[in-house]
Amino acid sequence: MDLDDPVLFLHERKCRVCGRTYPLTEGFYLARKSRGEKPSSYSYECKSCTITSCLLYTSDAADEGLGV
Repeated sequence: MDLDDPVLFLHERKCRVCGRTYPLTEGFYLARKSRGEKPSSYSYECKSCTITSCLLYTSDAADEGLGV
C-alpha cells in the first residue's frame, strides 16, 4: 500500500443498502484482495449492513432447518 496516495485516504463511499456514507478503508470490507488497495476493490455494502445480512441469513437458515 502506498501511503503517499491521497485518493485512498480521502475517498468515502455511500452504502448501497443503508445509504450512509463511510470512509472507504474503515467502513467497507476489502472484497477483492487481488486488486490491491484500489477503491474498486472494496465492497459496496458497509460493514454493519454486511454483519446484519449475515446474521439474518443464518437465523433464517436455522429456522428453515438448512443446517447453516
